[in-house]
Amino acid sequence: IYSIKMAADIPLELCPSLGLFLVPQTKLLIDVILPEIKTIGVSISNWDMMEKLRIGAKPEEFLNLRVHQGTRERITFKGELESLRALRKVILLLNGKTMRVPGYFGAFKVKAYTADVYFPTKIEWEVYFKGRGVDSFEEGRPGERADTVLISNAPRKWFLLRDEEIEEESVSTDLISSVFSKFGTVRNISTYQENGGMKHEDDSNSAFRSFGPVPSSSERAMEIYVQFSDYVGFCNAMMGLKGMKMMRKTDQSQEVADIDVTFDKSGYMSTENVKKRQAEWAKEREIKCQECLRRKEERKRKEEEEEELKRQRKAERTLRR
Repeated sequence: IYSIKMAADIPLELCPSLGLFLVPQTKLLIDVILPEIKTIGVSISNWDMMEKLRIGAKPEEFLNLRVHQGTRERITFKGELESLRALRKVILLLNGKTMRVPGYFGAFKVKAYTADVYFPTKIEWEVYFKGRGVDSFEEGRPGERADTVLISNAPRKWFLLRDEEIEEESVSTDLISSVFSKFGTVRNISTYQENGGMKHEDDSNSAFRSFGPVPSSSERAMEIYVQFSDYVGFCNAMMGLKGMKMMRKTDQSQEVADIDVTFDKSGYMSTENVKKRQAEWAKEREIKCQECLRRKEERKRKEEEEEELKRQRKAERTLRR
């Protein structure tokens, strides 16, 4: 998740009441082809090359730029721009250009192009479920047919509500359901969070591997399972989220989350698995409610003790007079 100044692309409404919109993916790959002849003992700084690419992309700014992969012949960088307009402009600015690096006699050739983002097709999920004996949506059981969209890297903080019963903020499945009901009738919602961290590709502690903001580990992301009541809703969601990022707009800022979307193959939302998780959730909630009740009683006891202490001090002052 990262902040942006202003989205140049017109965002598509997802849930305007919560400030949630969809904007296109704007990633590109940049191949830097290395010359064959170089001075012996001279090495290449990835940071220097990224700085040259950044300057070559002016006046546009990369949201992030990092090494994607490298060989002896070429180094490929992966970057992201703020909008499709900026993406197209940077490709025009960089593609086919050359750059000079000290220690190399030949010029470095640059090739820039839009990065292909994998997204499953309708044929893929139909073939997958037919291979498991599910020929149609009506024949399959919930969670074991094409009905569940899996959204990864969704910001947890966008879907929090205060739960007074346990006195803490928690993810609201009602909020999530209201967001994705845009595509069709939602049957069920579930979320999963792994180790409280946000994963992102090319994660590295090396300052020479990335240029620009990298998602903080404190920004907690989660997986959202959205199960639809009918096949039309599932297909609408898959097509509507294809090649998109989620954006949240507030009066102060705009944040963008680089979500991954696919269809669920694990049966996570099957009736049996849902019932099992609900039973576990009920036990956990009961424990939290008991802890919350204990905290309330402790606060009440302390308040009563403080009130009694105040009365005693007041009585002592009255006696002295």
